[in-house]
Order: sequence, then C-alpha cells, then structure tokens
Amino acid sequence: MQIGPRLRTATTLVVLSILMLLGLVWGWSQLIAPLPSLTGDTPTPEAVCTVTTLTKGTKLRASDVTVSVYNAGVTDGLANRTIKQFGARGFSPGDSGNAPATAKVDRVQVWAPDRANPAVQLVLRHLGPGVKVTASTGEPLGPGIVVVVGDDFTRVLKGPQAINVRADAEVCVAN
Repeated sequence: MQIGPRLRTATTLVVLSILMLLGLVWGWSQLIAPLPSLTGDTPTPEAVCTVTTLTKGTKLRASDVTVSVYNAGVTDGLANRTIKQFGARGFSPGDSGNAPATAKVDRVQVWAPDRANPAVQLVLRHLGPGVKVTASTGEPLGPGIVVVVGDDFTRVLKGPQAINVRADAEVCVAN
C-alpha cells in the first residue's frame, strides 16, 4: 500500500504535535517542581534510629548501632569508604559527608556525649586503641554514633559483633 504525500505530511505533523505537547507537559511539571536542596540532603520519611533505653545485662549488637561518618581530611571519599566498612562489620549506616571546617582530626575521633555509652564502646572496639572521644556540644552532626576520620585513618578493624550492657544507657537503636 502506497501512502500519498499529503497523508504522510499529515501523519508526520500529528506525531510531531503529540511529541511537542508531551514535552510541554513534562517541561511545565519540571518548572513548577520544588527546587532540590543546595546541601544535597534529602528528607527521609522516617528516622534512621530511635533513642531506646537499654537495661543492664542486655546485649547490644552491631546491627542495632547506627554510625555516621564525616571526613575531616582532604582524602576524597574517605567518609563514604569508612561507612561502608562499618556496614561490612554489621553496623547500620547513618549519614556521611564532610566534617565542619573547624574539625582538626589526624586519624579518627568519636564525637559523643558519653564515652561509657555501650554504643560508643562497641564502635571504639572497631577503631583500635587510643581513639579520642570528644564530647559533642549542640546538635549532633548525624544520627547515632558520629565518627570523624582524618587523612591518617586507614580502616575499620574487626571487633566484637555484640557487647553486654554494663549499666542502663540510652542508645540510638537502628530502625
């Protein structure tokens, strides 16, 4: 069957008109959509962890502990690699990104209000001896236990998958 030039022209115009209308609808929807955040933060529908009181004698597992990691050095991707290493050790991932410019960390620090907290203790056992715990002031940088890494940090170590809680404590337990 042979299509005449007039029918071919009409068909082409109809198809192009439909494509143009679809493009206009999509363009309008993109124009009126909310702007993305400049910080790269995306809102989450639910919290990453819930503050829970653990009683003496209970067991705290790595999977119950949320860890957020921030890079205080200049090594690209260090926080992201570190949070993946914590995930490989069984911890629940929190946030990651760059630490505030005022952070001066050569190897690694934990920013938490209480060194004796069982979640802090479990994280410390995966970071090795001599890790400084700095009392955080104000709003925490991220959910759970905040770990700040510097350029001299190499890796998350193998450690226990759980510890016994020695005294009642509040812990941000992963959801």
